[in-house]
Amino acid sequence: MANEKFSTGEMINALVKARGMKTVAAKNLGCAYNTVQRYINKHPTVAAALEETKNELGDSIESTLLSEALGQKKRDPITGLTLSEWEKEPNITALIFLAKTHPAMRERGYGEMNYSKNEHTGKDGGAIETKHTFDPTNMSDDELKNLIAKRTSGN
Repeated sequence: MANEKFSTGEMINALVKARGMKTVAAKNLGCAYNTVQRYINKHPTVAAALEETKNELGDSIESTLLSEALGQKKRDPITGLTLSEWEKEPNITALIFLAKTHPAMRERGYGEMNYSKNEHTGKDGGAIETKHTFDPTNMSDDELKNLIAKRTSGN
């Protein structure tokens, strides 16, 4: 650890300042993304600080969405600033996007279901068996033409 360029405290501060965005933290520190990732993997305190930072951002997003939905005065729970102290009103569309895509918010159930990743299995978890009942490869041209004519006529 003596040969590390940054202390764990410096890495944690960079991640907190970047609100958990590793690329931004790396840029602010003047190092590579891989360096930040290595610190996260190597130091449990850095990994815990990153997780806490992500959860705080999730809390901020959820709190702002809740305030908007209830028509209450908006307050950022991290900074404590009220809407009148912000430069502009929060962008609700952006907040909803973050709520659907941010890992901390997905864990809270805000993410959209990705149906393309659902797995299906056959009996007892095995492979799904399929049977081909139609094989046009051995049909003559006349048979194929008759088949097409039946399909297009609606019979």
